Amino acid sequence: MLKDSDYMKAYKEIEKYILQIDEDPSTDLGIFLKQLSEVNKYTQRVGTIVLKAIKNEQDYKELFAAVERAYEKAYGKIMTESEEIANKKSQAMRDAAASSFLEVEATALLEGKIALEKATNFRKIIERKLDLLRDSGDKLSRQITVTERMIDLGLLRRQAQDGE
Repeated sequence: MLKDSDYMKAYKEIEKYILQIDEDPSTDLGIFLKQLSEVNKYTQRVGTIVLKAIKNEQDYKELFAAVERAYEKAYGKIMTESEEIANKKSQAMRDAAASSFLEVEATALLEGKIALEKATNFRKIIERKLDLLRDSGDKLSRQITVTERMIDLGLLRRQAQDGE
């Protein structure tokens, strides 16, 4: 399972995956193709991280479920076996008394919940970065198509001549 340091390492890595897309159709087609290659490389790498994030989240879900079951089992046992707790006047007082006996288990439950939330947030952030990279790839592909069409139609040559 991934730890906070693993999350930070991945965040730092994906921060580097930024691409400035030139929207000018007169830009050299080779530049667009190079950028598309970079986007594809970044997308593949982030896709790999997404798979790890999904697996990590599933591992934390399973761990949290096990901790939750253990807590519920211990809670049920203490509620039925402890006369001190059973003699409390209200359910709220019984719950509070049971919780005080289960401090270690309650702490483990809370820590498990926090770890699961971190894993879920990590997955969401990495998936969002993947979406942004895919959007960039789509924009580049469209820009390449437009540029190729303009070259075929001779419009780029005319634009270059008009600017002279």
